[in-house]
Amino acid sequence: MTSFFSIYFSPSRPTLNYWGGSVSLTLAQRVFEEGKITKFVVQLEIKVGELWKVVVRYDSFHDFSHKDSYNINGKCRKFQLYIQYEEALTLADEDINNNWEIYRGKFLKGEFP
Repeated sequence: MTSFFSIYFSPSRPTLNYWGGSVSLTLAQRVFEEGKITKFVVQLEIKVGELWKVVVRYDSFHDFSHKDSYNINGKCRKFQLYIQYEEALTLADEDINNNWEIYRGKFLKGEFP
């Protein structure tokens, strides 16, 4: 399995990745206060036609760490992660890095990754 993941720290400068002949976008943003992560988001997007669509997103924007999984129609399944933000961020990085091909394939078939 091919593996590639990159992180950027500014929402104004996303990183485009060419994985397996298709264009994908990985986004990551972390907010630190006193050396601790207080908010985070890591997501995988792919270009479908002319639109960028979210496939998988890990974040903390509801004051708990969770994973959102989307199908190609934009429907979402939310999974609460019962771990600290630092652990969730590591999980997100590793999960997207290791499983992006599977997620992309399921998403393009209309399934939830």
